Amino acid sequence: MLKTLLYIIFILSTSLSAADSLDIRLNADFNGDNNKDIFLSKNNEFNILLMDGINTQYQGSPAFILEPELSLKAAFALNSSAQAKADKALQKALSLWSPRFITDLNNDHNDDIIFVHKNTQQISIQLMDGVSILDTNKPSFNLEPSLSQAISDAPTESAKLKLEKNLAKALSSWILTHVADFNGDGNHDLLFTHKKTFRNRIQLMDGYQVLSGDEPLFELELDLRNSVANASDPKTLSKAQKTLDKALSYWRLRYVVDLNNDNNTDLIFVHTKSRAVSIQFMDGLNVLSSQSDEFKLALEPEVFGI
Repeated sequence: MLKTLLYIIFILSTSLSAADSLDIRLNADFNGDNNKDIFLSKNNEFNILLMDGINTQYQGSPAFILEPELSLKAAFALNSSAQAKADKALQKALSLWSPRFITDLNNDHNDDIIFVHKNTQQISIQLMDGVSILDTNKPSFNLEPSLSQAISDAPTESAKLKLEKNLAKALSSWILTHVADFNGDGNHDLLFTHKKTFRNRIQLMDGYQVLSGDEPLFELELDLRNSVANASDPKTLSKAQKTLDKALSYWRLRYVVDLNNDNNTDLIFVHTKSRAVSIQFMDGLNVLSSQSDEFKLALEPEVFGI
């Protein structure tokens, strides 16, 4: 079976245009038949093989909807010169999108594909049915609520435009790191991690629709949190908050897994300096309880990527 799969992959890889590395995913089920299918991507070209064991049931090359405006401009170009220019712009834009996760987002037993933009970190969700695209969306996530509210409250159009630029820049720091079911509704949710502060925000999903999103109040550095809560004046509050923020930045989310079998995914944090472990038992966006193990990880930091 392995030899057959490798042969199929070789044939397909040679049929795709020459480019960088070939991305191969073998753990997906795009048509809900409980057989693992094959997804290949290379240089903005994609192939899906619907498998039945070692046999290929069907092969297709989906045209993912990632840059709809540029695609329309290329499709309706008035002449060959405009066509060439539009095609070039489209290919350049498409090259910035890459498939990050393949998972069933809308609970229809068909795996879907999440694309991420290299520069903006914007998400494009492609809901799949076999090799066909059922629907697509670029959701607006609740990652920078203060800036989003400021845009809504902007007194002038120029102020709004300036804030929208600030928001786009701020959103590019949020990286989609995990896909899991945090509230036990059967739909996979998304977890974003800030690349500088390492804060985490969960977005509860229904397919490609965002139901709600927030930054859970994790039970980490509780003494410092109490210092912030009990600060008696603005100066003390500012100092306590800075101390808390720095302390929290050493806690890195390493694993997402349902540890207590309640169908809600839980989170495991590891401290980058002490190697201490803290488990956060979750219910959607809320922390039900936590457990901080006394032992310290004896493994090398590289094992955990910290």
